[in-house]
Amino acid sequence: MAKRRFLSLERRLERQQTLKEDYVKFMQEYLMLGHMSRVDNFDNITPHYIIPHHCILRPQSTTTKLRVVFDASARTSSGRSLNEILMVGPTIQQDLILTLLTFRLHRYALTADISKMYRQFVVDPRDRNFQLVIWRNTVNEPLQLFQLNTVTYGMSAAPFLAIRSLTYLANAYQKEMPIGASVLSNDLYVDDLLTGADTIEELCIKVSQVTKIAVNAGLQLAKWSSNHKNWVNSSDEYQILLNEDDITKTIGLAWRPPDDVFYY
Repeated sequence: MAKRRFLSLERRLERQQTLKEDYVKFMQEYLMLGHMSRVDNFDNITPHYIIPHHCILRPQSTTTKLRVVFDASARTSSGRSLNEILMVGPTIQQDLILTLLTFRLHRYALTADISKMYRQFVVDPRDRNFQLVIWRNTVNEPLQLFQLNTVTYGMSAAPFLAIRSLTYLANAYQKEMPIGASVLSNDLYVDDLLTGADTIEELCIKVSQVTKIAVNAGLQLAKWSSNHKNWVNSSDEYQILLNEDDITKTIGLAWRPPDDVFYY
């Protein structure tokens, strides 16, 4: 099934060269960052799962225009998919509406997101046989088997694994950097940071502490935006990025920081 779907994908990519270049670039980055590694001499008698994949296009994104999505809901010859038998994990984040309302209460609002969040958390090597993918850069190469080494977007347990990891970080830094730890616990919705403060000084403390916690854990906060135009970025670890229309995205909504309003 996975092989059949890959060959179908490959035929589509051969007809759309620009799409193919972006797809290859995405997969090469996956490999280069160590989030994926080649599997040699694979024993297919051992329990395993090969995940089909495809891409989604996000023209409005300021960073990655193409994202490869892994379909762990695809059923195998057993008639079941990986997502059907995975333990999903409980909901441990507060309701989205609470995060959104708290965000609106601040005089100075600030948003960001965690770059490639799911892929920053490593999966136990014993479980990676269930994160296999088929890939090759060109039709002239033999089909190759790779394993995904990190939490994978498209798997039912992925949100819990990533969010639980952030909760662990917040607990670990509760005494050392309580303000930053509180931001991690209460002002994140998956990988979207929605925070703020009533003074610029308080805002800077929040940014400084949450950035330090993130960096210590190998995480990068990106795409910072604020409704305070004169807020000065004094650190190389983060920057405010606004597009030409001064409109950014947060939790899927279009937000215009200068006016501090949502657009639909």
